[in-house]
Amino acid sequence: MNTKYYDVIVAGAGPAGICAAVAAARQGARVALIERYGVIGPILGSVSKNTMRDEVCAILGVKDNDWIGEHGNAHDFEEAKLTLAEFVAREKNVDVFLQCCVSDVIRDGKVVKGIKCASNEGTLCFEAAVTIDCTGDAIVSFLAGA
Repeated sequence: MNTKYYDVIVAGAGPAGICAAVAAARQGARVALIERYGVIGPILGSVSKNTMRDEVCAILGVKDNDWIGEHGNAHDFEEAKLTLAEFVAREKNVDVFLQCCVSDVIRDGKVVKGIKCASNEGTLCFEAAVTIDCTGDAIVSFLAGA
């Protein structure tokens, strides 16, 4: 089994995962961004001002949108798939792995050391000092026993 080594693994390429991966890469970390679907996801939800969300909203052309319908309109989700992929791709320290479904965690005792994924290429293993669960269903946390 082939194991890939990184500083940070981010499972889930939705809003939280995109921002976590880009933020870690900007701090110099080598990042694996793992997504079970074939695209990097659109931005949903609302968070405080002056966060990376503002940067993402600006590149999507909906700078003042509140996402709950009181102000502005939702962004074009299909266009966002390409725009967000380009946003992540600008970070040289991020490797994106699409169609990779988390199937297990790699642990040393109670410490999570990485994840195993079922992919179109077979089982892929990723190890890192930090694993971040940004999946919508908390699968990494569940598999780790949380």
